[in-house]
Amino acid sequence: MDNTVKLWDVRTHRLLQHYQLHSAAVNALSFHPSGNYLITASSDSTLKILDLMEGRLLYTLHGHQGPATTVAFSRTGEYFASGGSDEQVMVWKSNFDVVDYGDVTKGQRPPAALASSSRSLPEVDFHVPGRARSQESVQSAPREPASTPQALTSTLEHIVGQLDVLTQTVCILEQRLTLTEDKLKQCLENQQLIMQRVTP
Repeated sequence: MDNTVKLWDVRTHRLLQHYQLHSAAVNALSFHPSGNYLITASSDSTLKILDLMEGRLLYTLHGHQGPATTVAFSRTGEYFASGGSDEQVMVWKSNFDVVDYGDVTKGQRPPAALASSSRSLPEVDFHVPGRARSQESVQSAPREPASTPQALTSTLEHIVGQLDVLTQTVCILEQRLTLTEDKLKQCLENQQLIMQRVTP
């Protein structure tokens, strides 16, 4: 309820990481099957994806029109779902590298030391239109390519995916700007009417 996320080592009862990311209560969280990522859902209507190995915020996802009350990764980590008080369930595609997570956990390095607040951390902020089915691309470090054409194809697909996300973001920003301009125009008209009534 204090808007924070804390990661503890239950064996030593030690606080490993502390995140002050949300502007409202954190309602749910879910670990990626690899253990390297954590996603949170908050009453501030956002979802946030944390890189636990680096101790930093990766993404802020907007999609719910009200408090996000639950979130969970799928068993493979390829998808995650979120639900909110807006009566929507959204399914998101994570696009983390698909690997054998048993191998990952064997060679896993310990999480980064105590993380600072999100104000000093970079974040990518994605907005999703109201009632549309949503999916965002989240990429971790690329694996070694098997061949040059495969690597080129993978890179081009990644670029196209990122361009698609940018296009959606620009479209949403244009819609918000139009709404803001309309509201400002309406406010100015109302102000003129009030001024005409006040002056005799």
